[in-house]
Amino acid sequence: TGGVGTADAVEMALNGGSLKVLAALTVNLENQSGAITIDSVASSGGSVILKSSGNIADAGDMNVADITAMTGLDLASTSGSIGALDIEMSSGSRVRATASGNIQLRELTGTMLVQRVESTGGKAILTSDGGIVDGLGTNDVDVIGGAGIELRASSGAISPTFKAAWWCSELKGL
Repeated sequence: TGGVGTADAVEMALNGGSLKVLAALTVNLENQSGAITIDSVASSGGSVILKSSGNIADAGDMNVADITAMTGLDLASTSGSIGALDIEMSSGSRVRATASGNIQLRELTGTMLVQRVESTGGKAILTSDGGIVDGLGTNDVDVIGGAGIELRASSGAISPTFKAAWWCSELKGL
């Protein structure tokens, strides 16, 4: 009937093994040492917020939701990559993710609403079994990829108001 770290993030040091959390409300965790390997993290009535000093990765199962969030998803890796993660969001939930490495997220059902996805040194790869749209409806850039962007929508559209930016920090061989 409650959440995990609803008012303030629960700090942890996950050094091996995988993470499994089930909560009725918000899940808010910060891994201060190493990577987070997700077995499953689910909030049946709140947001999921995961921050890690290292990678945030899938424990290995395919086509099963690694993260289920009803009101929003916020992922941050300060010195690693995010993904490949299968996510399941409610119809109004937005995705936000930042990492220095690659970000790879797949919405299993429905449309992915992107608030902002930013990979400063890797690719941003977003896949949806529905569409991919601007989650805020603003003129701001929705996806930034330091080494490229890949968007795949298998049964929906990529919104015409969706904005993506790619840059490289160095040009060679010109």
